[in-house]
Amino acid sequence: MEGGPRCYHPGAMRLRLLLALLLLAPSLAVRAQPRGEPPTAGVAIPAGVLAGEAEATAVALDAANLTFLPSWSIEYLHTELDPQGTRGGRGDGLYLASRVPYLSWLAFGTAIELVRPPVLFPYPSQAKFSLAGAVRPLPGRSLSFGASYAHTFGGEGGPRLDTLDLSVTGRVDRHLALALVVHDVTSPAFRGLGLQRVYEPELALRPLGDSRWELGFAVRIGERRGDVDPRLRLEIRPWRGLVLRGALELKRDIDGDGRPENDLRATAGVEFNFERVGVGGYALFGRDTGGGSFHGWSITARISGDRYPALVLPRRLERIDLKGGGDRQHLARLHYLRTLIHRPRIDGVLLVLGDLSGGWARMEELRRAITDLRAAGLHVYAYGIELNTKTYFVGSAAEKLWVDPAGGIRLVGLGGTATYFRGTFDKLGVNADFIKIAEYKTAPEQYTRTGPSEEAQRVRQELLDDIDGRLVATLAAARHVEPAHMRELIDRGPYTAAESLAAGLVDGLQQGDQIEKAIGELLGHPVHAVRPQRSPLRPTSFAAPAIGVLHVEGDIVEGKSHLIPILDRKLVGHETLIRAILAARSDPRVRALLVRIDSPGGSALASELVWRELRETRKYKPVVCSLGDVAASGGYFIAAACDHIYASPSTITGSIGIFSGKFDVSGLARKLGVSWDTQKRGEHADIESYWRSYTEEERRLIESKLRYYYGRFVQAVSLGRGLKPEAVDAVGRGHVWTGAQAAGHHLVDRLGGFQEALEEAARSGGIGGVGLAPPPLLSFPAEEPTLLGEVLRLLGLQLPGVSELPLWGPALADVLRAIPASLWVAPSSAQARMEYELEWTP
Repeated sequence: MEGGPRCYHPGAMRLRLLLALLLLAPSLAVRAQPRGEPPTAGVAIPAGVLAGEAEATAVALDAANLTFLPSWSIEYLHTELDPQGTRGGRGDGLYLASRVPYLSWLAFGTAIELVRPPVLFPYPSQAKFSLAGAVRPLPGRSLSFGASYAHTFGGEGGPRLDTLDLSVTGRVDRHLALALVVHDVTSPAFRGLGLQRVYEPELALRPLGDSRWELGFAVRIGERRGDVDPRLRLEIRPWRGLVLRGALELKRDIDGDGRPENDLRATAGVEFNFERVGVGGYALFGRDTGGGSFHGWSITARISGDRYPALVLPRRLERIDLKGGGDRQHLARLHYLRTLIHRPRIDGVLLVLGDLSGGWARMEELRRAITDLRAAGLHVYAYGIELNTKTYFVGSAAEKLWVDPAGGIRLVGLGGTATYFRGTFDKLGVNADFIKIAEYKTAPEQYTRTGPSEEAQRVRQELLDDIDGRLVATLAAARHVEPAHMRELIDRGPYTAAESLAAGLVDGLQQGDQIEKAIGELLGHPVHAVRPQRSPLRPTSFAAPAIGVLHVEGDIVEGKSHLIPILDRKLVGHETLIRAILAARSDPRVRALLVRIDSPGGSALASELVWRELRETRKYKPVVCSLGDVAASGGYFIAAACDHIYASPSTITGSIGIFSGKFDVSGLARKLGVSWDTQKRGEHADIESYWRSYTEEERRLIESKLRYYYGRFVQAVSLGRGLKPEAVDAVGRGHVWTGAQAAGHHLVDRLGGFQEALEEAARSGGIGGVGLAPPPLLSFPAEEPTLLGEVLRLLGLQLPGVSELPLWGPALADVLRAIPASLWVAPSSAQARMEYELEWTP
């Protein structure tokens, strides 16, 4: 009856309810997901970065980005949002991340976040603990993989979830980086339904190739709901230490009635950096279906092991201690001095002169670096206590040179001593049996003669005269006197501090603790000398183009490189070098390869194999060579493969020649009562035996082999230098030259040190230009610090070399230095090598 009570049959009621549930099932499944951010989400990170600049917050955003951290980083974040709103992520977070010491391809991080969701979210306040790790499996490649595990737990009724995020990040070049993060890979269950996986790719673009402008394009794609939330972010660095950040995100959701709900969110903020400390503030805005609103704000604070460009820097005086170090440390010092030209707010440089290691080519490179600083308008001052000829040569390039009143200057000129062991061997009953090509290949004379040959005497006189003439002329120009007067001053040395001042060799006498005051009086304001910081600078490029530096330092041997620490002998193996060349050739960051050679040579076979690989590399990238103190024989063999060769005027090079031999110890053995019996099958089966000398037939056989190898050496130089073989032979035959002399014989292209060679490599690789800062350097093979070395460094200790041992140490060092390490390793190999060391007494 119309208007009366209605009666429903129970079966019809159940049927209607079932139909309603079937019709509403898709909507219920969607609404079973929590509104807004899922319960596994942490504190809202404003303008969060996936593929861009790595921060400690990568633990929560993109674990793969952690390997791009230069050092450790700690960041605190507080985000405040309207508790009655629809936006999640209110709370506090602390993020810690670091690369693993000695394993630069590995990084880890952790975070603790306390999250307070809005009132309408279906879960209470909670805590989230995260552990993240990342690895870059391919050396030299900007591709990283990461994983982040998180455990979420809360108060009564709160979710207890374990989840895993996986990510991959790649830096294509200095303009482009890509990232992909998969959130909630394990799809943990919340209220009986697994959370959907969310795929979040991001593309980061730097139009200028550095961090001044960065655009980020990202999107969050839900696997089950099919929601697509695009995001755009922008970073601008208009001034050193100042970062402006902004972001726009379209967040799509379902409201309480099952209707689509869109929220356009915006972030605007600023960050201030003061090298290792930074702070930032952000405003968060949003417009949802209910109208526009101010959502909240965030503040951040950071401390890190690496240094960011600083908003404010005090004026400072850079203090650089010049002492010790091998060729790698020397090159790092040169590169650092060059970068000072482009550093802000530097009053000048204070050089504290110590006991410098290395030969005259290194001293010329250091001196040139100092004159370049002065030419760029920087003040350069030098101070030392006890200076020798080499350190005085370097310090004389400074604007002012002071010596301590308690010290002095051992300015005594140059001298050189060669040791000969033939007399000792005769007494011991040892026969040094060597064959050489050709007359100037004087290396075996240390064992076969009691004094120098006429050729050896002439070459050493020429070398000494060339270096000495340059020394006198340079010091005379620095002290504004005539060369003849400087020669007289050198002949009257050494000097006490007072005598050096009276002679006009220095500008004043100052104690070490008074130097800053003296410089302040010159500049007109107080100064404080600051040592270079060990913490790295934050890179300004995703994958900055760089110059690869191949270090060829020490005796060249077959096999792998190794070090004899106590003897301080470096052996550079052809296998290690070839692997390093291949790594540099395949590294996309390396635009050119700079081969730095500081080697007297060694195995002819190993040298030729490296030469061959460098020739092949020239097909792919420019190859430039810088000759250090010594780049002779096998060292020059390798250099001949390069497009351009640079040498300092006092570099020792050339020595295109070859020798081989052995020591017959049978006489010594007989004196010691040792007897032996040799059985052989083959006329020359014991040709390498130490128990007899070569026969005349064997000497002729070995000489024919040496002429063959010498011919290959000459042909390699001829091919690399564009000279006829006859011309190479004319300047070869074992003859040793200074860099200045070698330039006149077309063995080198230009006179110049490492910096000039670096500029050539940068130009050839398309990354150089007048007035630009020097490009980054990548060392091949990489020299990772050892744990023992770092422990000793922290304790202020180091392993002593044999020459530092008391009483007999220096004499023993001379004896060991006279026997080439390459001859120890492979005595039967043909040796493309000069005397172990031509060291002029400083």
